[in-house]
Amino acid sequence: MCRTVAILHLLSIIGLPPAVWFALDARIARLNPLMWAVVGFLSVTAPCIVIFEFLGFVREEWLLGLLSERVWKFLNFLTPLAGGWFTAFVIHKWVLKPKRVATIGTSLNYVGGWLGTLLFQMFFSVGADLAVYASNRYQILPQLCPGVRREALKVINGIIITPGAQEIGFTILAVVGFSWAAIALILKEPSAIRITGCVLLCFVVLGFWQVLDAAIKDDARSPSTKGQQHNSGSAGWIWSAVWLGYLTKSRRVREVYGRSFWGSYDS
Repeated sequence: MCRTVAILHLLSIIGLPPAVWFALDARIARLNPLMWAVVGFLSVTAPCIVIFEFLGFVREEWLLGLLSERVWKFLNFLTPLAGGWFTAFVIHKWVLKPKRVATIGTSLNYVGGWLGTLLFQMFFSVGADLAVYASNRYQILPQLCPGVRREALKVINGIIITPGAQEIGFTILAVVGFSWAAIALILKEPSAIRITGCVLLCFVVLGFWQVLDAAIKDDARSPSTKGQQHNSGSAGWIWSAVWLGYLTKSRRVREVYGRSFWGSYDS
């Protein structure tokens, strides 16, 4: 049961970015976004499963005992991931991208690329915050598989933009703020960039405050608690700062919304 839960969790994390990427491009190319989201998801996850199983077979049949456990863990993680994303890039480059170019040319005036990645990360942060809150509140995942929850939180804390998924105040702010910003970006609202930038700026400040608070209360915490608090906060506010810089400098953002975060732009 634990192995199945862990595999499904990792596949969902690995497969969601290409699903969003393919769906956004399909929407621009006037294709079926749902169908291409499934193609994007499977383009990464299916090769990952095949390569993972193949590596297990090779290890058992020919290489058992020749490589250390650490090396195998590294290969079992990196090789399937690289193979899956390579497959996704090939499918996108030779199948989906030509259809998009045939529809709109080489224009950047659409929600995709790094802008699409930002949208994915905001939706993922909202979903992850709600999932972590539900897990803490109802103790669903800890009852099924305690070890998976600990490893899952490590992955989630490295991806989410929010500085603290375990605190109810941050959870509410993340869900409301990022949902509002993401919907505004998708609908290409004139105020979308200001809304998104303000939400990100808010999380930069909150994340920095978390790090500062952890440093001030250093003597009151155990070493393990300090490390968890610092890591969770650091990843979130650094992501927010990076995306804030993107909204300030990106040409795609100016082409799509007519402005950057700090000022207007006439394309």
